[in-house]
Amino acid sequence: MCQDVANQAEFMGRKLTMEQWKVLFISGHAIATNQKADVVPGLEGEFVNIRESSAQMSVSRMASLIEYIQSWGVQNGVRFNDRWGFK
Repeated sequence: MCQDVANQAEFMGRKLTMEQWKVLFISGHAIATNQKADVVPGLEGEFVNIRESSAQMSVSRMASLIEYIQSWGVQNGVRFNDRWGFK
């Protein structure tokens, strides 16, 4: 899903990689589901969002993230590729 977004959408006027979109979606999903953001100064003075790990998400949490990405994509004209032919 993140690759479909990366191929078709821009954020703040620029193209992002799949990995960058993943970070944005996980961060946005956390805020949308009433979790707090944890932005800290990085080792070199940059800002880092310490976010939850998608690999550690429960099935229901991941399903919620997928719905969040799908909703954002539909609202922003992304056509998701159905690689496996599910209906």
